[in-house]
Amino acid sequence: MPVVIFYPSGKRCLAEFDKSLLDVAFENLVEINHNCAGVCACTSCRVLIKQGYEYLNDISEDEIFMLNTENLNSSGTRLACMCKIIKGDNPEIIVEIPAE
Repeated sequence: MPVVIFYPSGKRCLAEFDKSLLDVAFENLVEINHNCAGVCACTSCRVLIKQGYEYLNDISEDEIFMLNTENLNSSGTRLACMCKIIKGDNPEIIVEIPAE
């Protein structure tokens, strides 16, 4: 089963495949802002993938558009609402939640 580690808290969370990182965080009481309720209409749930990017779904055109709109298109930056673990043999994903 995949594991997601959220920083800065260091909380380790078991995750299901095809579930968004935002949902994994929500189910494990890890706070990630999500002003648009997780529908890719803002960038409040942005996170930085520090490890395990290769196990995630490809970034969508909508996600790229939203990140570019806010000039947040640096390497490893994703929207937690759109980012899902889709492959790997018990992958470990390290996610940094930026400070406001």
